[in-house]
Amino acid sequence: MKQNTLEKNIKFIEAQILSSQGRHHESKLIYESLLSRNKENHLIYLNLGVTNFLLGDFVGAEKLLKTSISLNKKSSIACHALGNSLASLGRPEEAVMAYDQGIAIESSYPDLYNDRGLAEMMLLNFSKARQNFQRAMDLDPKFLDAITNLGIALSHLNLYKEASQIFEKAITLDAQSYLAHLNLGLTLQFLGRLEESLNCFNRAHKLNPSDEYTNWNKANLLLLMGQFEEGWRLYESRWRSIKKQDVRDFNRPLWLGEESLTSKTIFIHAEQGFGDVIQFSRYIALLQLLDAKVIFEVQPSLINLMKSLQCASLEVIAKGSNIPAFDYQCPIMSLPLAFKTSIKTIPHEMPYLFPTEKKIIEWKEKIKNSLRLKVGIAWSGSKTLFHTHHRSIDLKTFSKIFNDKFDFHVLQKEIDEKDLGLLKNMSNVHLYQEQLSDFSDTAALIYEMDLIITIDTSVAHLAGALAKKTLILLPFVPDWRWLMTGEKNPWYPTTKLFRQTASLDWNEVIEKLVAELQDYLSV
Repeated sequence: MKQNTLEKNIKFIEAQILSSQGRHHESKLIYESLLSRNKENHLIYLNLGVTNFLLGDFVGAEKLLKTSISLNKKSSIACHALGNSLASLGRPEEAVMAYDQGIAIESSYPDLYNDRGLAEMMLLNFSKARQNFQRAMDLDPKFLDAITNLGIALSHLNLYKEASQIFEKAITLDAQSYLAHLNLGLTLQFLGRLEESLNCFNRAHKLNPSDEYTNWNKANLLLLMGQFEEGWRLYESRWRSIKKQDVRDFNRPLWLGEESLTSKTIFIHAEQGFGDVIQFSRYIALLQLLDAKVIFEVQPSLINLMKSLQCASLEVIAKGSNIPAFDYQCPIMSLPLAFKTSIKTIPHEMPYLFPTEKKIIEWKEKIKNSLRLKVGIAWSGSKTLFHTHHRSIDLKTFSKIFNDKFDFHVLQKEIDEKDLGLLKNMSNVHLYQEQLSDFSDTAALIYEMDLIITIDTSVAHLAGALAKKTLILLPFVPDWRWLMTGEKNPWYPTTKLFRQTASLDWNEVIEKLVAELQDYLSV
């Protein structure tokens, strides 16, 4: 009996050694063999569960770890491992419960708090995440991951100055941490310290030249700074970073401006958001000048609008439909690189999109007759997009522009229930969210307006593409296409930009806008 126990112990140790060497498949076979002869040993379940986790079998890991905990309810390690498995399965709420169970057993383990904080981040509970990362740091002041994660949580809470100080602390602890330099660069960008941000990205790249996320962030910064040549080149890194999962194999060469398109067919495929497609659809006309036939694949809600592009050789198709034969392909956001676009050579033939006569007639009938000037408005963007809160404005603040000498027509489809309640009592604000079936409707509604007031959303791009007089309200550090300074924008000549002078403070912007509307009345 003792000999049998000794053999099991030796096998158990052998499996642990193999696992520490990264030989998890071999380790797993030993644990499974041990488990077949001893189904009451919580440590075997624990180690086999962790091994499955390391092999990417999170479902198997969950089952084994729950069995381990049922056999030994005092194992904080098993609870921690279960939390990690649940988080990897995309079940952060359950993960938090598992971490809590582990913390109740062992409250001085910094990794537990760090991973709990990551689960709270998945749930967008950034304040709770901050508390967990801070607790992990209190327990281990040199815990670099927790320090970096705290900085990220602070950034999500718009506490950029505090976040920059945390990332600087991380760099003090480890000057070779490219992630600390990268995150500090991002934070400094939100603080408007662009040159310092660029220096951070350059240091991060030097420390880890293979990291394409650094190139992606640097590309956006360079474009914001108006440095288009290098910016467009680095923008291609999106396919090796944030859009890695979206790469499509067309079995046809990528066109970036080198090959002749004479008598050739090029397939342009939409990517990213509606506004991006609207903005860069202007390049379709340039392809026609190269004697190319163009197949343009877009989101279904953009099809009717894109058919208005002035390109005789254009075929617009819906994403997901069968693609006709073609010779070359190019994602739409790569066209500025293909055409070597500088600020001076941005295509600005306006308008380049048009509502149909049929839609114009339909919307003339829908719009309430009034002698007042008609103003189209949009104050919030899609909740699914990153940093929407930076560019959106609380309706209570935005409503200060609702002068009773104007009729305001809402151009956005997504409206919060809270906002709907506020709008019901405003007789000069008109809603159409149920009637905007696609962007051809939005285009016709915009066409009927005297003026557009909007945040940075697809409405801004559509109004600009229709050459409508448009006032665009921008955060302190805007998206790169609006550049960092100035009232005018080279992409849309008929727009005027109203910029925050302090992060997240819309009051001054709204005050300027109210004054602008008064001037508009006097004209």
